[in-house]
Amino acid sequence: MPPRGNVIEYCYDPARRLTTIERKPADPLVPFSKGRLTKITRNGHEIAYGWDRWGRMEQDGELLYRLDANGNRGEIEYPGGVIARYEHDYADREATLEVEVPGEPVQAVVSAASYLPAGPLEQLSLGNGLIETHLYDARYYPDRITVAAGPTLLNWDYTVDPVGNPTAITDVLAPGQSRAYGYQDFQYYLTARQRPMGQPKLDV
Repeated sequence: MPPRGNVIEYCYDPARRLTTIERKPADPLVPFSKGRLTKITRNGHEIAYGWDRWGRMEQDGELLYRLDANGNRGEIEYPGGVIARYEHDYADREATLEVEVPGEPVQAVVSAASYLPAGPLEQLSLGNGLIETHLYDARYYPDRITVAAGPTLLNWDYTVDPVGNPTAITDVLAPGQSRAYGYQDFQYYLTARQRPMGQPKLDV
């Protein structure tokens, strides 16, 4: 869009060759405010976007975000009035999560979270009493994830390459669910994955 909100419309033929250029006058309802998108129309439906005075997103279509004093998303409201409510620790990391559904009791999803000194997630206390623990090696590459509430319910053992990409996840409790990963050396896109239950590898 050129300055002053004027719109230039380009038309192309089926071979994608430019056929016409039309300049349209400024539209007071043009869907931008200070350079930020405020509305798009898709399949006849309008999707609105909202921002606060500091340029932080407050609305994404039917999703509404409520920010705390530090700019963290304290609440996300979904269609139907469902609200996900977060609390953050002193370093602005997510510490708790609860979900509120209209007409139902508030459901705790995460009651506590702890992090290692350099930042990665160490442990989650889930609302159903389960404890999810993340272990790392000396370089903070993933080593193991467990979920337990007394007996261990999940135990994934990670193998990583020299730059930290997982090359295998061994399911200690259900070996048939173990999987392996491969990467291209020059771009490190995922190229192969051994799917659970011994299914064939999948190229991505």
